[in-house]
Amino acid sequence: MLERKVLSDKYVAKLYTIFEHKKWKIQEDGEYSVFDRFCSRLAELENDEERDLIIELTNEFLWIPAGMYEEYLLKCELPVM
Repeated sequence: MLERKVLSDKYVAKLYTIFEHKKWKIQEDGEYSVFDRFCSRLAELENDEERDLIIELTNEFLWIPAGMYEEYLLKCELPVM
């Protein structure tokens, strides 16, 4: 029988705050939302140190829609060699 791991409330709350701050969808149409899948992945990690790292990285993550890559690239000034 498979054992399903449960994510602690503190990580669900942290992740919820990040999703709200970044205006990412928490509830989506369909069977599983990105938020739900993210929570499941966090629960599968070995320890809280790993969970804290993923939460920190997610908080710093910048999601750019596919249609906006060109705009972001044009804003970057790369050094000429």
